[in-house]
Amino acid sequence: MGDASFSDTDSTWGSFNEDESGDCLYREVLELAIEDYYDDSLPRAPGMDHDDSESHIGSEDHEEVPDTADPLRNSGISEEQIASEVLGKFQAMDKAGLNAIQMAEKITSKILQLSDVVFSNVLPASVERVIRRRIDNHGLDKAIPKQMTRDIGDLPFVQAIALLHVCISPASMDIPGTYFICVRAVNTLVHVLRSKVVPGDVAEIIERTWDISVLLLGATRTRAQLVGDNHLALEDLCFLHADHYREEVKKAMATTLNDGNVCRRTLAHLTREELPPFVRPNELLQELEGLDTVRDQFHIQCREDHCVPDVDGNQKPHYHAPGCSGDCPTIAPPSTSLAQFNSILVKQRRMPAVRAFAYQDKKRWWVPVTRKTMAVSHLWRDGISGTRDGGMHKCLHHLFSQTAQEQGLDSYWIDCATIPENPRQRRLMIQQINSTFSTASFTLCMDERIAKLDFPSGASTGGCETHERELLAIITSFWHRRAWTLLEGHKSAEIRFYRESGDHIDLRQSLQRILIDEVDETALWVQACLAELEAYMTDGLAAEAAGLLLVTRKASRPGDAELIWRLLTQPYTTRVASKALNPTPFHHSDTVDLAFLCSNAERSTEPGLCWMPAEASTTAWARKACGGQRAEIVRTTTTHLRCRWYVSFGKAPDIADIDFDAGISHRRSTEHLRWKLESRAVEFLFAFPVFTSDQGRPEECDRVIVLTRPVRTGFTSDRETGEPLWHWETMVKLKTKRRFTNENIQMLNLGFDEQAASLVTPDCDVDASLDSEISTVPQPKLRLCGATATHNTAVSGSSVIAWALVVALFFVCFVAASTTGDAASDTTWASLPATIPAFVCEWAALVPLTVYLASGRGDFELAGEISLRGQLPVTVIPKLWALGGVAKVLRQWEAFFDSANASGETLKIFDIQHGNSFQCYNNAAVSLVADNAMRRGLIGSGDITPEHLERWIHEHRASLEAGFEVSALDDLAESGGFKALVENRRTYGRRQVLNIINVVPVEEDRARMRVESWDRGKASLYAELITSVALAGFLCSLGCIGSAVLLFTGSISRFLVRQIVVPRPLRYLENRESYMGCMLAAVHDNAAIWTLYLGDRGVIDSLLNKPLVGHLESTPTTRFACWWLQLAELLQIIAMTFVAGEKGLDALVLLGLVLAIAGFSNLYGYNMHARNWLRREGYETLAFRCEFPGRTELVAAVQLLSTERRVSWMDSIISPCDRREVLLQRLGQIDCKLEEGRRLFKSLKGHDKTWVAANWLQAKAGASLIEERLRMYAKTKSG
Repeated sequence: MGDASFSDTDSTWGSFNEDESGDCLYREVLELAIEDYYDDSLPRAPGMDHDDSESHIGSEDHEEVPDTADPLRNSGISEEQIASEVLGKFQAMDKAGLNAIQMAEKITSKILQLSDVVFSNVLPASVERVIRRRIDNHGLDKAIPKQMTRDIGDLPFVQAIALLHVCISPASMDIPGTYFICVRAVNTLVHVLRSKVVPGDVAEIIERTWDISVLLLGATRTRAQLVGDNHLALEDLCFLHADHYREEVKKAMATTLNDGNVCRRTLAHLTREELPPFVRPNELLQELEGLDTVRDQFHIQCREDHCVPDVDGNQKPHYHAPGCSGDCPTIAPPSTSLAQFNSILVKQRRMPAVRAFAYQDKKRWWVPVTRKTMAVSHLWRDGISGTRDGGMHKCLHHLFSQTAQEQGLDSYWIDCATIPENPRQRRLMIQQINSTFSTASFTLCMDERIAKLDFPSGASTGGCETHERELLAIITSFWHRRAWTLLEGHKSAEIRFYRESGDHIDLRQSLQRILIDEVDETALWVQACLAELEAYMTDGLAAEAAGLLLVTRKASRPGDAELIWRLLTQPYTTRVASKALNPTPFHHSDTVDLAFLCSNAERSTEPGLCWMPAEASTTAWARKACGGQRAEIVRTTTTHLRCRWYVSFGKAPDIADIDFDAGISHRRSTEHLRWKLESRAVEFLFAFPVFTSDQGRPEECDRVIVLTRPVRTGFTSDRETGEPLWHWETMVKLKTKRRFTNENIQMLNLGFDEQAASLVTPDCDVDASLDSEISTVPQPKLRLCGATATHNTAVSGSSVIAWALVVALFFVCFVAASTTGDAASDTTWASLPATIPAFVCEWAALVPLTVYLASGRGDFELAGEISLRGQLPVTVIPKLWALGGVAKVLRQWEAFFDSANASGETLKIFDIQHGNSFQCYNNAAVSLVADNAMRRGLIGSGDITPEHLERWIHEHRASLEAGFEVSALDDLAESGGFKALVENRRTYGRRQVLNIINVVPVEEDRARMRVESWDRGKASLYAELITSVALAGFLCSLGCIGSAVLLFTGSISRFLVRQIVVPRPLRYLENRESYMGCMLAAVHDNAAIWTLYLGDRGVIDSLLNKPLVGHLESTPTTRFACWWLQLAELLQIIAMTFVAGEKGLDALVLLGLVLAIAGFSNLYGYNMHARNWLRREGYETLAFRCEFPGRTELVAAVQLLSTERRVSWMDSIISPCDRREVLLQRLGQIDCKLEEGRRLFKSLKGHDKTWVAANWLQAKAGASLIEERLRMYAKTKSG
C-alpha cells in the first residue's frame, strides 16, 4: 500500500528512540560498540572471570587487531563453523564452579563475538531499562519462568539483539546489515543445540535464549517493514528452525485447533520452514480461544497439507446482512444500463462501479471507479456470490451502499455484482483489478468468521488486547489464505474488515496502536507475528516474495494463481490494457533468488525462460525456498539466466543414481528426462544452488537440478558471449547423498530450451495414466515456425540490412561497370526523348533540392512528431538534415526533448482543478494538437461571440438579478441601467479569445484501425523495404544513380529506425484523480488568446505536464542506427547535389518520387500526427471558440467550469484584491455567508461595484453557453 507506512509517525515510536533532530539518541553507544568491536579486554557482565585465561573461551592476544586476531571473526565463515569452534573451546574449558546460566553466557558471548555482532555493555541506564522491559515482555510466560527471563535478560547475546530493536530508528538504513548479522548469530544457536554437546540445563537456557532472540528479531523486522519502510526482504534471509520449536508446532497440530475454527493448513503455513519462526502456535491458539461465536467445526477435517474448504467445492448458505430475514430477492441492473456499463468499460477504459442505492431509483446504475468508491473483497465460500446479470441479494446492496455513504462515498465495487460472464469483458476488467483497488478510497474485507467474532470490549480489557486479537484473527482468517484476496489486499489503499457489530477493523489503525502507541504493552511474540501482514502494507512485491505467498494460497479457477502472480509483481497500476499485466512474474526483475527457483514446479516454455517456474503450486525445494545467491537475468539478443552453481557433470553411471520414481516432480517431466538421458542425445550435469551462508561448505544433499544440452550442437550459446547455454529439465532425487565444495562452483548460463521441441518423447514411453496430470501442465504457445528454427536461425534486423546492402552494392557496381566513358548514355536501356527541352530537366533537378532546403524540419517540430507518433520519423526520401536530427535524438534523448520543446513557442499552463501553474513540457505536441483541433472543429459555426453573451444575459435577466443577492443590478451602472451594465465590459475591456478543446473517448473506428494496421504492421515494413530496394535497383539500371541512392539510403534508414521502439512512460495517459481535466494554456499571463482543455484528465495532464516518451536504453541497435543515420545524411547530400548537377532523366525521376511520396503521405494522413495520435489512443476533440470582452470575465468563466474550488492559479493573471474576492464569492468559488458578502460588497468603491457586477454577468453567461455547447455535443454523440 502506498500510504500504509507509518513513516510520518516515526517520532512517536518511543521517547528513547530519537531526539528533535531525528537522530538516534544513543548513536554514540552504537558507534562505541563498533569501535570497540566487542574487545575481549573490555569489562564483561558479572559472572565471567576475565582474569582467568583458562576459564575464558579462547585465549586470544587482546593487543592484536580484533578483525584479524580471530580468523573466524568475519562474515565469511559459515554458521556451522562458528558453532563448531565455540563448542570445541567450550569442551576444552574448565567448567568447575560454573552454573548453567554462566556456561550459557560463555557460549552465547563467544557466538556474539565470532558472528560480528557489535555490542558494548557500557549502556545508559535509560537504555538498559527499556531493553529489560522489552525482554521481560516476551509473552511466553508458560514456557519461560520469570527467574529464567531475568537470567536470560542479563546475557550480552540477548541484550545485543535487543539493542538493535530499541535504539535504531525503524527507518534507519543500518537495520538490514545488522539484522542479517543477528540472524547468523541466532542460527548458530541452532547448530549448537543440534550438536547435543551442551548439558541439558544449559541447552534449555540456550533454547529460551533462541526463543526470545527470534521474537526480538521478529519485532524488529515488523517495525522496520511496517513503520520504517525498510523493506527487509523475506527472500534474502534464511532462518533455521530449532528442534524444540518444531516439536512445539507438532504438539499444536495434534490438538483440535480451537474446535476447528483455525485450519491446520493455515497453521502449517504460518510455521513452515520457509518462513522465520515468528509465529508461536500455542500462544496464538490460546489468544484466539473463545472468540468464535459459531462453532461449526469448519476446519476440523483439515490436514497440514490439505484444507477441506479449499477443495471440496461446497459453498455455505447465502450470506445475508444483519437484520435481513434471509429471503430477500436478488437485484440485477436493468438491461437499459448495460450500454452505460459498456461505455465506461470500453470507451472510457475504466472499471464500472455500482452507484450507492442505485437499486432504488435505477436511473443511473453504473459510475466509474474513483476515489469516491469503496471496493469490496470477499470470499465466495462464505456465501457472497452472484454475477452482474444474475444479480446480488438486496440486503447486500443496501449494506454496501450504506457503508459507502457513511464514509462520504458515492459508489462501491464488488466482483459478483459487476464482472459479467462475457469472456472478453472479463479479461478487460481483470486487467484493471490493480488500478481498481488502488484507486478506491478503501477496501471492505468480508470474512464471515471475523464478522461474527466476539471481541471483548476495549473498556474492560484495554484497547491493546482488543487490537492484538483483531490482528491475530486476521492472520488465521480464511480471507488471508486465498490468492485473489491477497492481490486485492496488497493493491488496496486502505483495508477495513467488516464487523456485524458495526465496529469495523481498520488494519492500519490497529497496526499503529500495536506498533507505535502501545508498543510497550504489546508482547514481543504478537509483534513478531505481524510480519505476516507485510504483503498488505508494502508498495510492491518481488517475484520470489509473491511466489512464496501464493504457494500457500489457492484460487478457484485453473490458471488464476499464475495470473495473480503476474499482477502482484506489477510495480505500478495502469488502465492501459497493454501494460496492465506483466508477461511474466519476473518481467521487472533483474535478479532472482536462486534458492526459490530450485523447486519442483513446472518450467516455462517461452524462449530463454526455461529456468522460470510456470506455476505457483510448488511443494518442494532443493534446499530452502529463500537465502540463495542472486542470479542475474540477462536480456540481450538472447534471454538467459546467469548464476553460480555447485556443479557435478554427469556420466553414464550417474543416470542409475537418479530415483525417477521418487515423485518429487511431475511425472511427465521425469519420464521425459529419463528418455533423453537414456537416448544419449544430450550431455547433462547435476546443479545445486549456492547459498550466501554456505561459505563453500554446503550440507549434504539428495535433491539436485538436472541441466542438459544437446551433444555437438553449434546453436546452444549466447550470441553476445559465446558461452554455452543449458536447458533446465527438472528437480530429481538422488539415491545417494552428495557433498559439494568450493571447487565445484561454476558460472552457468541457462536459457536454451528449444531442444525440448526437437526431442520428442515417444508416446510409448509415457504411461496413459499421465493424461490427467498432463492436462494441468501449462502448454507452450503456438508459434509460426518451428521452435528450433525460431531460436537458432531467426533473422535479426541487422542481417536484413546487410542483405539489402549487398544487393544494392551489386546493382551499383553493375551499373558503374556498364556506364564508363562517353558511351554511358548508350548502355542504359531507357533514355529521355530528344524533344524534351533542357530547361525542363534543369528545373526538375532544382525543384527537389530547393523544396527540401526550404522546408527543413527543426528540433521543435521533430520533438512534437516523435511524442505523438511514438516512432522515430523517417520518410522514404527524408528532408535534408532530417536524418541528422533523428541521430541527435538517439544520442541525447531526454536532453533533446527538454531543449527542443523549449526552442519554439513555450506555453504556461494553469491547472484549474489543482490551483497551480507550470511551464508546459510538450510545447511542440500541444501546438500540433491545438492546431488540429481548432482546424477540425466539430461544431463548425458554433463559436460564441460577445453578442451571444449579451443576448443570454438579457434572456436570463430575472434569474441573474435574483442570484446576485448583495445588491440590485440596476443601481450599479452609472447611467443607462441594466443595459449599460451589460455593455460596460465591451467599453472598458480588452477583447479576449478562449479556444475550448474538449477531449472525449470514442470507440475504435475504421480510421483508427487503418492507421494502426498500416502504420504498425510488421509485414508492411518488410514489404516496403523489399519494394524500395528493388525500385532502387531498377533505377540503377535506368542510369538514375542519384535517385537510386536517395531511395536506398532513405528506405534503409526508415526500416532501421522502425526497429527502435519508442517507450511510453509507465503511467502514460493514466488519470489518478477523481475529477475531469481542466487546464488553461497561454503564451504568458497577459495573452489575448487562451486555450482551455477539458475532458479526460489522463490525456490532458500527460499532454501538457508530463513527457509522452519514456527512457530509451542504449543498445547495439540504437548505437548502430545513430552511426548509420549520420552516414546516410552525408550520402543524401551528395546524391541530391549529384542529381542537380547531372540533370536528365535522374532529375525527372527524383521529382516524380518526391511528388508521389508527398501524395501518398497526404492520402493516408501520415502528416496528421495529432489526429492519428488521438485516434490510436481512442479519443477525439470537440473544439470551438468563445470571445469575451475582457480578461477578468474569461478567467472567472473558466473557474466556473472547474469542479474544484481552488482559485490560487489565477493570482498571476488577476492580482488578489478585495474586488476579486467579492467577485469569486458571488460566483460561489469562495465560501461566504450572505450577510458577510453584503458587508464586503458595500465596502467597495462605486466603480469596483460596477466592475464586480459586470464581470459577474459576463462570466455567468460565458460558462453557461460553454456548458450548453458541451451538452449539445454529448447529446449528439449519445443519439
